[in-house]
Amino acid sequence: HTGYESLGIEHRRSVTAHQGDRWVVEDQALPIPGKKSNHGFQTARLHWLLPDWEWTLEQGDQSNHEIRVRSPYGWVRLGMQAVLPVAESLENPNLQIVRSGKLLHGSGAISPISGWVSATYGNKNPALSVSYSIQGPLPFKLVSTWEFPEL
Repeated sequence: HTGYESLGIEHRRSVTAHQGDRWVVEDQALPIPGKKSNHGFQTARLHWLLPDWEWTLEQGDQSNHEIRVRSPYGWVRLGMQAVLPVAESLENPNLQIVRSGKLLHGSGAISPISGWVSATYGNKNPALSVSYSIQGPLPFKLVSTWEFPEL
């Protein structure tokens, strides 16, 4: 992904499938050596769009959250964690859950188009929009851990 090069930031994503229906997605924000940028505090936002199913939220500390949605096959877990060189350097973390343009959890402004999915033109259905925003010094990593029910 090269969309942040003009900011002097490299984005890397890795996806690892583990046994037992567990996937780990790691998004890293790294400074690009020799590129002029503000390597101080950067803002990152991780966003997942989930089906409109029953959900629960377990919040750990400010850098660790887990949302669960009940699929027809059992609970799907999504854990989100910010990993920074110095844990205390995390600022303004915000977990938002939006459905049909309405904020269900978190704080801040939302777009009225958040929390919808459109499989075809002119058709929109409610969805759960889950976003986790952080501010911190580079480098940092946002880790999403997915655990799916065994079939």
